Order: sequence, then structure tokens, then C-alpha cells
Amino acid sequence: MINMLLFKGVYEPQVIRRNNCCQVTIKIVFLSFLGPFYFVGVELVSKTMAVLASLGMLVYGKKGYLFVRTHFLRFIEFVFSLNEE
Repeated sequence: MINMLLFKGVYEPQVIRRNNCCQVTIKIVFLSFLGPFYFVGVELVSKTMAVLASLGMLVYGKKGYLFVRTHFLRFIEFVFSLNEE
């Protein structure tokens, strides 16, 4: 995972300058000894998204599923600097 982030240029100085304080803090935590907890956090958010998307699909159909999924993916990208890959 660290190799992928380094390859994608997530830790390049020009990218770090464009990030907000929350994103920089998360990146520093990821590189520290707390990094494994970062993955646990990502997995918890991902599992929560799956449960809520299922509920949204049952209640509102495809629109509910897409609504929940879109909002969670934006949250994951903003907070954890990860995309759907």
C-alpha cells in the first residue's frame, strides 16, 4: 500500500502543499507506527458504506444505493486520500 501511494505521488511536496491540514495529518499518521490503524479505519468506513448502501438499495432502490456510495467515496477520498482503486 505504501509503495502504491509513493508511486502515485501522494507524498510529493507539491501534492502535500495542496492538501488541507487534515489530509497532511492523516498522511503523517499513515507513515508512523499508527499506520496499521489507518487501514482499520479505512476498512470500518468501507464496511459501513456497504451496509448503508444495502439499506439504501432496499429502501430507495438504485438511487439510494448510488447516493450512499457517492457520499461515502467522497468522504474516503477527502479524509484518507484514497480513491476507488
